[in-house]
Amino acid sequence: MEATSEVRRTWSPNVAARIAVLLFGIALLVVFFIATGTEPFGRILLLLAAMISVYYGFTGLIRRPRFEITDENMIIRRTFRDHVYPRYAIHGFRMERPIGLFRRAGFLTIDIARVEDWSDLGREFAKTQTLPTSLPPLKDRERDILEVLTFSDLGISSSKVVPDLEAHGMRNLSKPVED
Repeated sequence: MEATSEVRRTWSPNVAARIAVLLFGIALLVVFFIATGTEPFGRILLLLAAMISVYYGFTGLIRRPRFEITDENMIIRRTFRDHVYPRYAIHGFRMERPIGLFRRAGFLTIDIARVEDWSDLGREFAKTQTLPTSLPPLKDRERDILEVLTFSDLGISSSKVVPDLEAHGMRNLSKPVED
């Protein structure tokens, strides 16, 4: 039996790290309840650190974002459901620069054709068996789908995903067009 769509590459946050952070947060909560005679400000900071750690670890286990490329599709899971996009409907991706003090890793923006355009792109893909180099002319560009993937979605810096995306035939729209 042949597999209909083989997984080529998957990115996802590290489950072991999320479990470690959750356990660390629980340990901080235990210390908070045991250390009753310490300074109140220190206890408040300890409780705050414990709550942030527990929240970060727990949501990482529940939410489980994932980014996956198969032979035919690009799949993005943000909560409990997969968003499946045909490979031929992907116009390209951009690496966005980091914004602000806390966003040092930058993020990945993927430009996907609207649902109405997928049928035209599907016909073109079936005819040429290659990914299109440009989308058909659209009157309403702001209605395209933009999927934004951050460090918490990928589990690594988005710049480390770029070579794999290019190797899978996706256009890097951050690069200037070469003539």
